[in-house]
Amino acid sequence: MTARTVTLAEINNGDAAQFVDVLGDVFENSPWLVERAAAALPYS
Repeated sequence: MTARTVTLAEINNGDAAQFVDVLGDVFENSPWLVERAAAALPYS
């Protein structure tokens, strides 16, 4: 697996599906956490 750097601007400019695609594996076996966090976009 290759690590990818993602900027805050990329996260904020994407939609919820892109957010989950990029960050979905951050919390192992808990993609629902990332889906919930996507609802709070944008971040500062």
